[in-house]
Amino acid sequence: MAIMSIMLHNFIHLDKFGFARENEMEYHLSRTQVFFDHIINANSILSVMGDIISFVGWFGVPVFVFFSGYGLATKYGDKFASNFDKKDYLKHSYLKLLLLILPAAIFFILFRAAIGDWQRIVEILFSFTFLNSLFSGIIIKLHYAAPPFWYFSLTFQLYIIWLLLRNLSNRRLVIVGGAFLLFQMIFNPEYFGQKPISYMHYNFIAWMPLFVAGILTSKVKNDETLESNINVYSVLTMIVSIVAIFIINYNFYSWTLMPFVSVLFFYTLGRLLYSIKSIRKVGVWIGSISSYIFVAHPIAQ
Repeated sequence: MAIMSIMLHNFIHLDKFGFARENEMEYHLSRTQVFFDHIINANSILSVMGDIISFVGWFGVPVFVFFSGYGLATKYGDKFASNFDKKDYLKHSYLKLLLLILPAAIFFILFRAAIGDWQRIVEILFSFTFLNSLFSGIIIKLHYAAPPFWYFSLTFQLYIIWLLLRNLSNRRLVIVGGAFLLFQMIFNPEYFGQKPISYMHYNFIAWMPLFVAGILTSKVKNDETLESNINVYSVLTMIVSIVAIFIINYNFYSWTLMPFVSVLFFYTLGRLLYSIKSIRKVGVWIGSISSYIFVAHPIAQ
């Protein structure tokens, strides 16, 4: 569900369609106002759906950040107590990302070569370090093979950050996550402009609270499964999260909590849809190829 939300958003938010723009890497109150104006004055259900997907469709991204923390802590947590080779871990993590992105990146390199855009090719090659976002806007304006591929740089940064967090107690993890959340709240775009908050969202800084939440969640013992019966609290939680996704865009400080609301929404919606057998089969299949969908969809775009 998260990957399909991201894919649809990346198509529909293009300027040529004229739908409301999102508050993803930057926060603009005016974009929230435009979105609600579009909804109020919409002349068709298709127009409403287009504006919704364009405005909040990106909120599938936090799900993958959350699962990065959850997955790393689940997969490697016990191994850190014994002999663990950090170099092998980083090598494996890097190659996993590189091999995933490489086929699509080669396509974009050949495309740029065909039109003689050699500077962009150099920038694409540098993006294979998966650390290029750290330098974007500071040394030189850097580009990726395709706009959505900024996420690979973020992912590799989180893989590195995991090495620094692996031995922290739950209490210290909470402190780290809370500190990063408060830090980004300091840089209200109204006073500091959009660049600081944009830089944080292209890099690990803005995502640390959610990444830490994923790590902490992996330590919670829970025998409940998605096959469990859906109760009224799950449905109410999903409804509240849906409303919150839109309302919190009216304020910068509440907007910084958007990633948590996103994860809550997809979790509750996932439980609901998983209980429907026909939808579950399709959803599980799409989920199994979600990484390939993410890499391939910019080619069609």
